[in-house]
Amino acid sequence: MAPKKKGSLFRQLILMLALCLLGLIGAYGLVTFQFNESSHNLQRELERHKATVVLSHSLSQMVAEERWLILQQSQYPKPNFAQALRDISLAYDSPQLAFLKLNISLDERKIVEDIRIMERQLMVKALHLTHFIQTGNKEKADRIFAEYQTLENNLRTGLDQLNSLQSQKLEHLAQAQIRSSHTWLISMLSLGLAGILVLVVVGFFLQIGFIRPLKGVMEAVNRIQQGDFSGAWATDSAGQHEMAELRTGIAYMAKSLSDLYGDLERQVNVRTEELNRAQSQLLQAEKMSAMGQMVSGVAHEVNNPLTVIMGCAELAKLKIQEHQLDGILPMLDDILDQAERCKHTVSGLLKFSRKSAPALTACDLNQLIQDVVRLRLYEMTTTQIHLNLDLDPTVPSLTLDGHRIQQVILNLINNAIDAIRGHAESGEIFITTRMEENTIKLTIQDTGGGIRHPDRVFEPFFTTKEPGKGTGLGLSLCEQIVREHGGLIRAKNVNKGARFEVSLPRHQPPRLKSRPNPSGPFPQP
Repeated sequence: MAPKKKGSLFRQLILMLALCLLGLIGAYGLVTFQFNESSHNLQRELERHKATVVLSHSLSQMVAEERWLILQQSQYPKPNFAQALRDISLAYDSPQLAFLKLNISLDERKIVEDIRIMERQLMVKALHLTHFIQTGNKEKADRIFAEYQTLENNLRTGLDQLNSLQSQKLEHLAQAQIRSSHTWLISMLSLGLAGILVLVVVGFFLQIGFIRPLKGVMEAVNRIQQGDFSGAWATDSAGQHEMAELRTGIAYMAKSLSDLYGDLERQVNVRTEELNRAQSQLLQAEKMSAMGQMVSGVAHEVNNPLTVIMGCAELAKLKIQEHQLDGILPMLDDILDQAERCKHTVSGLLKFSRKSAPALTACDLNQLIQDVVRLRLYEMTTTQIHLNLDLDPTVPSLTLDGHRIQQVILNLINNAIDAIRGHAESGEIFITTRMEENTIKLTIQDTGGGIRHPDRVFEPFFTTKEPGKGTGLGLSLCEQIVREHGGLIRAKNVNKGARFEVSLPRHQPPRLKSRPNPSGPFPQP
């Protein structure tokens, strides 16, 4: 692997992005804090103004109540007049104290204190005024009333000053709030534009320092996926950052995969050759097993012609000895016919047992079936098995490996014979061929009692026969042979036995090389 480079472009890009984001977040926080602080100040000032309004209303109400109380006292004197004035003054103290508890300025506090003093003076003047009115001292009453009005006007002037200060503050804070809102809006727009600019810059550097090298890495992975393990494309890598290192690492990995792939391919080829040899040996073993079942039938097929040959030879010998030469020629013809019959039988047996390379030829499926049936016909006859052949004459010639297809037919017929023998003393085998659209269907059905596990009959080494009477490979090899021809074989139970259906395509599958040989594996008698 290539050594890591300090201060790589990718690392610098991440650092720059982090700093930009921190700057934007800090600026947003500062502007938001200032805006919130301005809003909070405006809210506090609104509370003060509300308290001022309450205070002004309380003072106005106090003055009105004092006037009304003075008027009542002048007309209907009451002994508790002084206490009533003190109660009115105490009612005013509550909003006044609430206002003083606010965080107000010195000017506002001084005005409120002056108002409190004038309010006390008003209460004293009110007491004096009622006293002089009740005693009939009009001159002093008028003078006290003038002083009372002056204090009342001063009190209202103080309230007006307090309201004026509050209004000025409110106006100032409102303008500040407007400016703060404008500042916040402009700041947000600026931050948004700055964020967009940062994204554009970061996107540009991502394109240069990350996305483009990443495309190179993806290209490298695609080449590896396509089987290019050479690693030559790694020299196209540019830059000194982690992406270049990653691409170089992929190149090293591709080289290692190339070595492993080559070694694995060699091992697969060796194992494939071994499997092919094993398959060929299994196929040959299955052929020999089928031959063992044909021996008795072939023996009778050969013995019968030999008996005729021997009899004809003995008669010919006697005729010669008696000089009766006219009957010799027919006997010699019989000898030749029977010898030719033995030759065909033995030749077919030898060809079936001989190993042969798979090759496609143009074959007549009906004729292949008849050739196989001929080898097993004697045994079926002697075991009371009736054969029903229903071969469709319109079935065309097929391009297939006739030798291997005959092995499939022979295996299926042998299984049918064994099934009938294990189930009853006699039975029937039905062999039919039909043409269906683009396929040719071969059906072999027996009356042997059916299959116990039809879904497993094509599994290797699975057999329902007694130990020593079956390898469990026959139907598995049949299924493989049919599949290699692009066909399909199925097994199912019918009312009185089992049925095997073999479907073969009419057109040659591109699996084996054709060679012109119109004859099947067995010569015609």
